[in-house]
Amino acid sequence: MCIVYTMAEKKWTVLDLLNLNLSGYDALNLRCVAGRRGLSRELTVPEINRPGLGLSGFFEAFAYNRVQLFGRGEVAFLNKLSQEGRTDTIRQLFSYQIPCCVFSSRASCLAAIPA
Repeated sequence: MCIVYTMAEKKWTVLDLLNLNLSGYDALNLRCVAGRRGLSRELTVPEINRPGLGLSGFFEAFAYNRVQLFGRGEVAFLNKLSQEGRTDTIRQLFSYQIPCCVFSSRASCLAAIPA
C-alpha cells in the first residue's frame, strides 16, 4: 500500500524527508550529517534547486526556498575555489533561509565543507 501526500495536505519538514520509508522503491538513503537544528524546517516547495549560479555569486533569481541539491558539478566548482573563497561563497549561500541541502554522495559533502 502506498500513501501519497501532497504538500497542501500535510506540512512537510526536513525530518519527514529523512524519515520517508521507500523500501522496495528507489530509496533515497538520506541521512543528516550536519545541522540537526534545522530538522524542523518546513519544506514549502516540492521542487529542488541546483545552486550552481548561486555558488558563482549570482543570486538574482536564487530559489532559496527549495531543497538545494549539490551534485558533482557544484562540489567540483567549490573545490576549485581557494579556502577563503569557498568559505565566503558558502556563507553567502547560507545567508538565505534554505530548508536543507542534499549532497549526491557523502564524499561530496565532506569535500565541500570548509575545514
